[in-house]
Amino acid sequence: DLMGPLMQQGQLVGTDTTRDVLEESRSAWDALEADRQRRRRHRNYLMGKQWQDSVKHDGQRMTEKEAIESKGREAWQMNHIRPIVRNLKGQLRQNSSDRQAFAVNREDNRAAEQMTKSLREARRINMMDTVEADQFLEHLLGGKAAFHVSYKYWAKYDRPEVTVRPVNMLRFFHNPDANDRRLHDLRLVGEIHDMDVESIQASFAETPREADAIEQYYGKPNRAETFWDNYGFNRSDSLSFDATSEDDMHRVIEVWRRELRRTRILHDPAEPGRYEVDPEKYNDQRIEQENQVRRQRGLPELRVEDKQEMTWIGYYLTPRGEGLWAGRTPYWHQEHPYAFGWAEKIDNESRGLLVDLIDQQRL
Repeated sequence: DLMGPLMQQGQLVGTDTTRDVLEESRSAWDALEADRQRRRRHRNYLMGKQWQDSVKHDGQRMTEKEAIESKGREAWQMNHIRPIVRNLKGQLRQNSSDRQAFAVNREDNRAAEQMTKSLREARRINMMDTVEADQFLEHLLGGKAAFHVSYKYWAKYDRPEVTVRPVNMLRFFHNPDANDRRLHDLRLVGEIHDMDVESIQASFAETPREADAIEQYYGKPNRAETFWDNYGFNRSDSLSFDATSEDDMHRVIEVWRRELRRTRILHDPAEPGRYEVDPEKYNDQRIEQENQVRRQRGLPELRVEDKQEMTWIGYYLTPRGEGLWAGRTPYWHQEHPYAFGWAEKIDNESRGLLVDLIDQQRL
């Protein structure tokens, strides 16, 4: 596992694996373009820009608004969608329920109470009642929504805490053939990030040498804040997989992929439990040496079991496949950090509620 920037002679480098992951991610991103286009169209209708579809008129490509006005008519519109969306979001916030952990066994009641308190605190500091209502809009627009759930230090509270971040679905990708609502067939999931150089250094560099390599790759920090001139819808609509549209921001690609990995399970009869260990660190030679000592002392021998299993591996990559970080999932649940799902998905196409309202809006 990489667990930090991959470097050679002071420069960021990639491997065949990181480049394969990058190409697989780019392929998944391209395959979901229709979903992104549909979401953008629904957003335009929600925000009162319903005549933005491209049509062919008099042998030229133009928007429907331009085509209507070219005939001397006014492109009238009345937004019937937004009041419905506001009503649904209000209903969600008004009827937000308390989350509570329940114990299956009576002896676990105390643990369930502690879990409930932790869950409520995590929801409080992450303002989840508001964030969930806002992210509900993604369900309505594109038929799917996602949260990135992680654990990091909060300077505000001076302690590490659960962090729940809503994901912009225009930046999100996954293997497009995933259909199981329980995500059992999910093999690849990720997101494209725009970060300034200093944030990339703070996130991935642990030594000055690594920070210098990141700066050499991305360039010196530029605080021109040029993206403020491009802060409207076109900023989201002009997203590409490889690069940002702002001079002071740089692309980092987060990918989580299921891979077949060899694991070794170690069991020490003198201690309860079985532990997953590094097969290279706890190789056969080391186990035999330890067992020789144990036989001399009359202690039970260590036992190992080698297995092949699917494991979630995380990657943070540059647009050319250099590795900023890679490693096995650090989460107790042994999966990726994304919690997402579909409102409705039929034949690999996700559909939100607004798809049923578009034709009514056009009448």
